[in-house]
Amino acid sequence: MAADFVPHFNSGVMLIRVNDWSRAFFKQVWNVGQLPHPWFDQATILHVLGYDECLGLGPNRCNEPNRSRLARLDTAWNSIPGIATAPDPIVHHYAGIGNPSTRLKMLEADALTASMRERLNADLRRAFARQFGLWREDAAMRDWVTAERDSALAELHAVAAERRGFLAERDDARAQLAAVRSSTSWRLTTPLRWTRRLFHRR
Repeated sequence: MAADFVPHFNSGVMLIRVNDWSRAFFKQVWNVGQLPHPWFDQATILHVLGYDECLGLGPNRCNEPNRSRLARLDTAWNSIPGIATAPDPIVHHYAGIGNPSTRLKMLEADALTASMRERLNADLRRAFARQFGLWREDAAMRDWVTAERDSALAELHAVAAERRGFLAERDDARAQLAAVRSSTSWRLTTPLRWTRRLFHRR
């Protein structure tokens, strides 16, 4: 239920009862395959459940029978720092972080502090959860700035390469013209060109 999202289920953490229905459901997910959407497997699961609105695929299909088997886990089991953060999370889910290095660093910080957080009271665990959200926001901003910088540098390199291409074409044309002017045929036809110019002037 994050502020900037259409409410939807996240498949980062799932509890699945193994039975005929779950086997058939995930076979259906497998058969549908990956949709052209940045949420990958989650998009396919939502589509099979009839939640198309959050995917931009049209209205929801509210009569989808698979929904009767669905229940919602508390966000504490799938807390996404900076997006959908639980006050006292059990599982931090680092979804939506495009830079793998940033995601790995946050996972490492989480793992290094996990045993210490378990011994803290609820208020301190909540403070840690807020801090993880702030770290994520800072990291996302740095990644955005880096991506913008890299994009600008790539454009600059492309312009420079295009300019080098134009200069090379110019120099090649000049070399060809110089070769023509130094040729025997050019020298022999010089009087004819002078005559032609004089004729056009009159």
